[in-house]
Amino acid sequence: MTWHTEVDLVVIGTGGAAMSAAIHARLEGASVVAIESGTLGGTCVNVGCVPSKTLLAAAHTRHSALTNRFSGVPSSAGMVDLSALIEQKDDLVGMLRQTKYADIAAAYGFDILPGTATFTDAGTLLVDGRPVRAKSYLVATGAEPHVPAIPGLEQVDYLTSTTAMELTELPASLVVIGGGFVGLEQAQLFARLGVEVTVIGRLAPHAEPELSSELRKAFLAEGISVIGDRAATITQHEGLVQVTTRNGKDATGERVLVATGRTPRTEGLNLPAAGIATDERGFVIVDEQQRTTNPVESFNRQLRRAIDYHRGLSEPHMITMIDWICYHHSEFAQNTRDILADWEKTGKPQRRLIPKKKPKPSPHAETGIPAHYDTQPTAEDGLWARKGWAGRPQ
Repeated sequence: MTWHTEVDLVVIGTGGAAMSAAIHARLEGASVVAIESGTLGGTCVNVGCVPSKTLLAAAHTRHSALTNRFSGVPSSAGMVDLSALIEQKDDLVGMLRQTKYADIAAAYGFDILPGTATFTDAGTLLVDGRPVRAKSYLVATGAEPHVPAIPGLEQVDYLTSTTAMELTELPASLVVIGGGFVGLEQAQLFARLGVEVTVIGRLAPHAEPELSSELRKAFLAEGISVIGDRAATITQHEGLVQVTTRNGKDATGERVLVATGRTPRTEGLNLPAAGIATDERGFVIVDEQQRTTNPVESFNRQLRRAIDYHRGLSEPHMITMIDWICYHHSEFAQNTRDILADWEKTGKPQRRLIPKKKPKPSPHAETGIPAHYDTQPTAEDGLWARKGWAGRPQ
C-alpha cells in the first residue's frame, strides 16, 4: 500500500457515510485516502444493521415455529446453539466487509490506511505519527454505545448491543436498560431465542404515546416484562444483577444490557487543534451544509436515516438496497423514490443507480472501476451482482 503524504480528500472512517463520500469524490476525479483505526466497515456491517437483523431473523424463525397456528403443519423449536448462530453471523459480516467495503475501495481506486488519526493543526493530520495532508478532511468516525452513569454499573459485567451480539451462550435471564430502538430489538431478539427478558424504560420514548402503548402490549404478549421507569442503582447478589428504578421497582437477571443511546467516536482526534468545535456531548457542530467551524473539515452524517427501513419490503434486501444507494448518492436524490416505488409494486428494482461515468484517473490510483463490476443488488439473493458495465437507465 502506498503511503499518501498529500491528497485532495482524507476521509476519517470507513463506515457507510465515509465510503459514500469517498466514492463520490473519486467519481469527480479527486484523489482520496480513507483512514480506519478499528475494523473496516464501521457500525452497520460489523456491529449494527447486518448482525442485529441477522440474529433477529433467526430469532423470528424460532418464534414462528413456537407460535405456529396451523395444526396441519406441525413445527417445533429446540434449544438454541448460540455459538453456531454467532459463527454464521460472523461469516456473513466477514463476507460483506470484503465485498462491500474492501473490494469497493479497490474498485473505485482509493486506499484505506490503518491507523489512528490525530490533528496537529488546521491543515495537518497524523496517522500513527505520520503526516497526511489534504485540501479537505471529512470526519466520519461514527458513534458507539453510550454508558450511563448509573451507580453500580461499573461493578458488574454489563453488555452493550455490540458485546451482546458476541455472546456464545445465552443467559437464562436479561435486564435491558433503555427502551429505544436498540433496546427494543435486543430485548425481542433474546426473548425469542428463549431468554427471560425485562426492559426498564419507556418503550420508543421519542415516538407518540399511542405507539409506545402498542409496543408495550406486543412485548407483554411475548412474555417480555416492561418497567416504565428509569434505572437508579445496580447491585449484584449471588451471581445475579439487580436493577432498582427511581420508584423502587426491582428487576433481576443473569446479565444486564445497557442500551441508552450512542456517543460520538471523536476522542483522540484532537479536534480543537484543527479548529473544530463540538457540543457538550462531543458531537461535531456543523452548519446546514455539514461544514464544521473549520471550513476545511466536514462532518458526514449517516444518510441511511433518510429512508424508512420498514415499508413492508423484504428486510434483508432492503438493507442491501439502502447501503447500495448510499454508495452512489450522487444519483441519490433523483432516483431513490422511483426505486423504492418500483420495489413496492413489483418486488424487485426496475431502475438501477449506476454511476454515469467511471472515476477520473487519480495520481494515486492507476485503475478505476473494473469493466466487469456492476453493483446492482439482485432481488433473488440481496447481494452484489457482477455483471457487465451498463449506463444509467433512462
